Amino acid sequence: MDAAIYPAPLAECDHEILDDLRTAGRADKCGGCGKPFTAARKLKSVARVRHVGMRGVMHDWTCPLCRKCTHENLDASGGVHQRLQRQAFAELLLVAAAPGGNA
Repeated sequence: MDAAIYPAPLAECDHEILDDLRTAGRADKCGGCGKPFTAARKLKSVARVRHVGMRGVMHDWTCPLCRKCTHENLDASGGVHQRLQRQAFAELLLVAAAPGGNA
């Protein structure tokens, strides 16, 4: 998995990232700490985790980050980086599951 941080405000060319956030319903809280965005806690960056599967299928997972989680993720020494990768992989497994299900 490859992770990238895009600083806010996002450029015009990154409109697909904003569309991903709106479609997934993740634009209202931080993907690292889970706290809602307020006047004091603002969107600082957007993290995108890209995974290329064994068959060459590429999946992107996108989430917004607050200032604290952005700095922890850029350091890569905090727990946010690994947590984002685990969340992305868990959602990837849900997407890759059979649509009919077996539950």
